[in-house]
Amino acid sequence: MRRSSLLKSKLLLLTAPVLVLAACRLTPSTAEPSPPHPSVSETTPVMTAGGYVVKTDYAGLTPYRLPEEKYTRLSDDPLPALVPADNYGTLLPYLGKPVYYSYGVSMTGLYGLATADGMIVTDPVYTEIRQGFYYHDGSNTMTYMPAYRLQQLPEQFDKEFPWKSVRYAACAKDGSWITPFDYTDIFFTKAVILLVRDYETNDIDVMDYSGRLLYNTK
Repeated sequence: MRRSSLLKSKLLLLTAPVLVLAACRLTPSTAEPSPPHPSVSETTPVMTAGGYVVKTDYAGLTPYRLPEEKYTRLSDDPLPALVPADNYGTLLPYLGKPVYYSYGVSMTGLYGLATADGMIVTDPVYTEIRQGFYYHDGSNTMTYMPAYRLQQLPEQFDKEFPWKSVRYAACAKDGSWITPFDYTDIFFTKAVILLVRDYETNDIDVMDYSGRLLYNTK
């Protein structure tokens, strides 16, 4: 009898925690219930046989207009070369159109000169326009000078080796002077410009940055 009572006591001790946990699960929570999940129709576009329905507001769109030409020209006639003048201000290069050589494989650009306010001074007739610069002695410091080196290809040139036909001229950055395209190379120094006609005969013109020819080394 005593043994049966002891067994019942042990069973009550083991089952009591289980009953407590079950009661906790059955007891309603005092916290606020979580909000219901939104329906699919509230968060995603409506799906139709042709795809999603998208609503677009066109009220803010304006009609497309072609861009207007805002530049002017020094002349309505062709402008194949720089005409020196004292009232251009700083001239800037602009890219005109591409030109092909070496049987249509290689391509370079044609450049022209325009004023800072957009007036075309030359048509795109130069294959390169580069501002003159020189390096200081013993350093990599580069200083730009107030002149351009203009590169041009003649109408008839070697299409396989076009660099053999290239000729150069120099001009002031403000367009106040320009040299003929008589040179095979041009170098800029701090004080003068060296315009090379022929290295073998030492035929080099030396001029200053006002466009004045100082002497020839030949």
